[in-house]
Amino acid sequence: MKNIFLSLSLLFAMTASLFAQAGDEKAVRQALEAFQTAIKNNAPDAAGKLLTEKFWMRPGFSLPKINRVQRLEGIKSGQFKYGSYKDEDVKIHINVQGAYVSIKTNVTFNIDSKEYTVSSVELFFEKVNENWLLAYECFDGLNCYR
Repeated sequence: MKNIFLSLSLLFAMTASLFAQAGDEKAVRQALEAFQTAIKNNAPDAAGKLLTEKFWMRPGFSLPKINRVQRLEGIKSGQFKYGSYKDEDVKIHINVQGAYVSIKTNVTFNIDSKEYTVSSVELFFEKVNENWLLAYECFDGLNCYR
C-alpha cells in the first residue's frame, strides 16, 4: 500500500510539473511575441516593460556588450531588425534558472555605421513576480548563457 501511495504521489507531482511547464512555455512565447512586436513598432516603452533591470545583449564576438538603456535606444531607432520566423524555428527550454529560447531567424543591425546580419538569436527569460522578463539576448550562436 505504501508503494502505491508513493507511486501515485510521484505521478501527481510529475503531472503537475508538466502542466506548469506547459503554462510557462506559453507565457514565455507570449513575452517573446510582445518583445518582437515592440521591436517591430520601434516602441521602447513597451519593450522596457519586458526587460529585467540588469538586461544585457551581446550582438557579436568583437562587438561591445549593450546594456538595457542602449538596447531601448536601439529599439527606438530601429537599429535591430528581426526577420520573420515560424513557430518551429523557436525552441524553448525551461529549467529552474529560467527559459532559454533559441530562434532561427535573420537579424540585421548597424553598429558604428557598419551593417551586420546574423542567422540566429538566443534569449534568456527570468521569471520575476510571475512575469517572464528578458534578461539577455545574443546573436549567432555566441552561447552567451551566464
